[in-house]
Amino acid sequence: MNRLRKALSLTAVLSMLAMPTAALTSAASAATSGQVVVAANQPWTDTGVDVSGSVMLTASGTIDVGGPEGNLPPAGSSDCTTSASTYSGQWAALGFPCWSLIARVNDNPPFAVGNGGTFSVPSGRLFLGVDDETGSSVDNSGSWSVAVNGAAPVPAPVPAPQQPMIASHVECSGHLHAPWVALYKDINFGGQCDAYEGPGNVVLPSGVADTASSINIGANGRFLGKGGASLPIQYGLEIADLRTISWNDRVEEVQIDGTPGDGVVKGKACLFNAPTGVSAPGEFVGHMAWAFRIGSTDTWEFGATEGNGNIAILPGDDNHSWSDMGSWDYVKSTFQSGVHYDKGKPYYTRYMCKDEPDSLLPAASAEISNQWINGFFAPFNDCLTKSVKILQAYGASLPDAIDPLPNAYFDNLKDLGFTRGDL
Repeated sequence: MNRLRKALSLTAVLSMLAMPTAALTSAASAATSGQVVVAANQPWTDTGVDVSGSVMLTASGTIDVGGPEGNLPPAGSSDCTTSASTYSGQWAALGFPCWSLIARVNDNPPFAVGNGGTFSVPSGRLFLGVDDETGSSVDNSGSWSVAVNGAAPVPAPVPAPQQPMIASHVECSGHLHAPWVALYKDINFGGQCDAYEGPGNVVLPSGVADTASSINIGANGRFLGKGGASLPIQYGLEIADLRTISWNDRVEEVQIDGTPGDGVVKGKACLFNAPTGVSAPGEFVGHMAWAFRIGSTDTWEFGATEGNGNIAILPGDDNHSWSDMGSWDYVKSTFQSGVHYDKGKPYYTRYMCKDEPDSLLPAASAEISNQWINGFFAPFNDCLTKSVKILQAYGASLPDAIDPLPNAYFDNLKDLGFTRGDL
């Protein structure tokens, strides 16, 4: 709580006189020491203590954050440091041991406490908390006992043993509810698929653990492998070939912790247009590409089917499709650069985007694979229809590509709530 010290006006004095005696006593006397229990399932705990200049803290006890770390002391994890690249990257404070005791005064930046010490602080109310990922503390258990300015610590209650949560084995479809994990038998998200919805852990059965070759992730958590190996996973991760990171056939257990949001992770879909991409007698027909955001992150998947001037390409033959992943700035620079196509610059010059209420990554990945192998036949199975079908699978509210002209389809998007940008 932010306690501002300022002169009282007559109105404020009269208001205080009208307060009950108990309230006046509480407002007038602020504690300078205390015994505080810091619950692990709360982001911050109000200590009820006002500090100024310095504060001495002594902490004890253990908490459980629901992972393989086990019971953690106030010093937190010895092999994990919070950073923008650690798991979700959304931590209460960066640069400290993961899941350690931290403190702040009013709304000032948090500082590390760990097992305790004497700290220089500004004046204000002291809050204590766990340096956990945003929104992830709800499934924590246990508490730390903290003595503020020499008060005798309160013994932390011993948490009751909890039954481990078990992730559910579900149908591998385009409508998985986050947090989820999908494992595929073949590379490039092909073959038998096994999906699990969390939160919770699951030991993979034989036939899944020893054959997984690619993964699609809609959760934060980790894979546990042979010999105790651990592979952290984050929402939006896609690995088309686990051999590239030496993890094929090694995944034995999946720990699904949660998502950055509330289970339905909003997305964003875009169409990129090359107005002069394809010409017809007397007019430019145009060309189309696609892009979608991986949930609420700044990672995008994007691509196109270039066709390379062919009117028809048989299924199974190379239809000159490509895809890439990166930040939004990388998406735009890639479409500007011409690195994936031989058309010269400028080619793609504009785009239309729209926020979507959900982001169905498994369905989008499956549709990308399908559009890569189902040939090409203008105007019924071309750059426009393929882009639209991929984004529809992702969850975009797009009409079918009935109008075969990419430029005309693109121009009509402004009436459907899409926002235009130029490259």
